[in-house]
Amino acid sequence: MALSFEVLLLPLFVFHQLSSSDGLSWRNCRGGEEPVTLKNMTVQPDPIKIPGQILLEGTAYVAESLTLLKAEVTIHKKLLFWWKLPCGDSECTFDLCKPLHLGPSCAVSSGFLYFPPTKFNIPKQLISTYWASGQYKATIDLKSPKANVGCIELYFSIEQDEQ
Repeated sequence: MALSFEVLLLPLFVFHQLSSSDGLSWRNCRGGEEPVTLKNMTVQPDPIKIPGQILLEGTAYVAESLTLLKAEVTIHKKLLFWWKLPCGDSECTFDLCKPLHLGPSCAVSSGFLYFPPTKFNIPKQLISTYWASGQYKATIDLKSPKANVGCIELYFSIEQDEQ
């Protein structure tokens, strides 16, 4: 009788969990030399719980006025090495005008941009704890119509609650 794919991957998953550290970290991708750089960020709880709520807060510096900001997001899950996850039913590019309350002009002035503490609900996923829990990396490329204007890499852990 052949072993299932999940059973074969279990020892690799356990090894990965034992050799990894948890916790949120972030960095500006290209040395922070682009017009938008993240200065600080807080995400609570750490690790992120699914289902649950997260509280996000941060500050970025905008070196020049920008318009029509979009974020292109790529997410990877670590299982010995980083595996790129598909976007699913949605696009991987998100309009930032509405979430940042930028109004119809979608303009961001130069200077410090503060993101006040904002709560987001994370619904229960329809995947097993084995696949949801673990370490993740998200790369967020910030774009304006003319060019890439910033890039942030986030490293975070997710735990799925057994409910």
